[in-house]
Amino acid sequence: IVHHVVAFQDESGQCAAADDATPEPGYICFGNSCAGAEMFGAWAPGGNPLTYPPGTGIRLKAGADIVIQLHYPAGSVGETDSTKIHFFFTPTNNGIREVKFATVADPWTTNLNTPFVIPPNTIKTFHTRLDLNFGIDFTILRVMPHMHLLGKSMKAWAKFPDGSIQPLISIPQWDFHWQGMYAFPKLLRIPNGSKIETEFVYDNTTSNPYNPNSPPKTVYYGEETTDEMLFLFMEYLPYQPGDENIVMDSSMLTAVFEPSGNDFPGELSGISPNPVEDKLELTFTLNTSTTVSVEIVNLMGQTLHKPVDAERFTEGKHRLELNVDLSPGLYFVVLRNADGQLKSAKFVAK
Repeated sequence: IVHHVVAFQDESGQCAAADDATPEPGYICFGNSCAGAEMFGAWAPGGNPLTYPPGTGIRLKAGADIVIQLHYPAGSVGETDSTKIHFFFTPTNNGIREVKFATVADPWTTNLNTPFVIPPNTIKTFHTRLDLNFGIDFTILRVMPHMHLLGKSMKAWAKFPDGSIQPLISIPQWDFHWQGMYAFPKLLRIPNGSKIETEFVYDNTTSNPYNPNSPPKTVYYGEETTDEMLFLFMEYLPYQPGDENIVMDSSMLTAVFEPSGNDFPGELSGISPNPVEDKLELTFTLNTSTTVSVEIVNLMGQTLHKPVDAERFTEGKHRLELNVDLSPGLYFVVLRNADGQLKSAKFVAK
């Protein structure tokens, strides 16, 4: 039922005062949670957990209030929200480089080419530009675009001072239900004097099956799902030599779906090799004779392959060689018996 979540930290006490001024838990707000609050995280449908390369992280300021803005769309009245936010802390503050969030495209401050109005029966394109003239180079970790149901496509790029172009993100078919922070394979250096430019395209016609209005009507910026938004967020650091060699992939092996179970009558001993190319050897031990299925599952919990389907295995140790043909990424191998009890282990496909 959650449309999006934005996390802030507030040192001013204004958010706490706004909460105290209303009798119910929390308070109604639109846009920023309160003046002066600093954004440090966000989630939208399809988003993954955020992890950071060694030696970097988000700084939470001592004494600040943690403020969570949750947007509930129409139809959520009477429903129960079970949203949780987990924090994982560095063992020390010494030598940790601070990652920050910035808005690099919006309808107000980034030189939008035309007022943010989307007439009915039109496909409307908007462009933004942000000049990075701050005297230092930047290192970008991730970008996160955001639109609503009229979103059709978007792309963003950096134009360097020498005129060269660095693509940042391209989404040719926008899916409102699949959004997130998109990480670069390696950290990306953006020289001082560069420009961040974007193109956002909106389809306010009857050809858009997600158009919330029938017939189409003029749509403006707003917080409601039936309104529209134009944002590009960015995680960044001041550049240090060597940043462009830091690989993000190996520091971001986190799962949206984590299969777990404690009652499976045995143990999953190992997967080899790991990372896997086209074959893996699975070793497991059973405490009793039982029926076992073996599944290959992705981060969203979808079963991609089922190389073993409800076969009976005897008590003892077993080895299976499985053929796998997977795109590079993180996966799980799951052992499941007829009672639904399971054991799982992670592996990486190269």
